[in-house]
Amino acid sequence: MKEHGTYLVPNLYINGLPLPPETPAATVAKNKYLEPLVVQSLQKAYKAGVNMALGTDSGVYAHGENGREFAALVANGVSELHALWPHSCICQISEHRHRIYSSGLFR
Repeated sequence: MKEHGTYLVPNLYINGLPLPPETPAATVAKNKYLEPLVVQSLQKAYKAGVNMALGTDSGVYAHGENGREFAALVANGVSELHALWPHSCICQISEHRHRIYSSGLFR
């Protein structure tokens, strides 16, 4: 990801939310298997210096809780400064290249 300038958009807050009681057993098992892998992937990417941007699946929880993504990033190994940085930078999405360009404060 880093070599190509690809941005990771982690969604960690939803990783810790409980599944509805009616969730099929196979889905619950898959979720339990994937939960630690999501955290491990984030930590590897963060340590490798992969670019990150804020993204939330705010459609799966109450409106206004998307700020909890910051706390989830910090709780899973991202420094407070770096948790805030990608979400406060001025970014532009290029129509033709589909890349995100930031001001590069931490580069």
